[in-house]
Amino acid sequence: MGKSSSLAEQEFVKLQAQLHQSAQDTWTYLEKLKHSLSEYDHKYHLHHSRSASSFFVDGLDHAKDAVKELKHTADHIRKDAGATEANAARRSMEQAFNALADLHKVANAYDSEHPTPYKHSDKKPTISEKVEWLVSTTQTLDESAC
Repeated sequence: MGKSSSLAEQEFVKLQAQLHQSAQDTWTYLEKLKHSLSEYDHKYHLHHSRSASSFFVDGLDHAKDAVKELKHTADHIRKDAGATEANAARRSMEQAFNALADLHKVANAYDSEHPTPYKHSDKKPTISEKVEWLVSTTQTLDESAC
């Protein structure tokens, strides 16, 4: 029985490390995305009413809250390792995943409401001028950096 208990403890230690790493990676991505949105606004001279940054405030806050919860879950998983904690970890991971997926929905909504980043032009934006592209490539760049 002691051997299986030790094995379970090792698995929870691994899970805790993975949760911490996921939380850190996601937090880094969110910070990069926030910076990228600010650069996008600056590049296209977008002010508060049309800015991508202001459009994303709630979505980024929600995602950051989900990451904080994931980190909190990771901090407590080793102390009370069991099925309840494993389920809490799963829920926290799902919440973080859903919050990130919601950022793509926010990006699509922004692109729909602001079809061109150019102030006084009907010029159609290229793929790389869309906020959805920014959300996706920031994530891709973050993943390739790991």
